[in-house]
Amino acid sequence: MKTKLLEHISDQDIQSANKEYVGKFGVPAETFARMVALAINEPDDVDVNEITLRPTAQEL
Repeated sequence: MKTKLLEHISDQDIQSANKEYVGKFGVPAETFARMVALAINEPDDVDVNEITLRPTAQEL
């Protein structure tokens, strides 16, 4: 997810590697929020057990 949490990684090498990865494959937080909203807004007779959120830019 593209969030500001990466700024709190104290090891600069790890932070840099994570920023590079998220820059390539990171999904905006708003996209995640839409998936959560979809799940919680389903009617009472629908049960959402699992959601897999994967960036389309990332190979399987």
